[in-house]
Amino acid sequence: MRGGELGKVEALLAALDQAVAENAEDAGRLSRSRLKQTLGGALVSLIDGRICVEPAPARRRRAD
Repeated sequence: MRGGELGKVEALLAALDQAVAENAEDAGRLSRSRLKQTLGGALVSLIDGRICVEPAPARRRRAD
């Protein structure tokens, strides 16, 4: 893994840590999603306290 990819993974991990911490603070309230980010063709989200990894949606084409 090159340095650029490692930096993206570290940023995603930090965002996940923050979302989990916020989820714990709001335990009384049900939150569907606190995080949605893409990384390497995958959509990573935090839904109901669980990490979900799915294929990222296709990118929109630019109108020329």
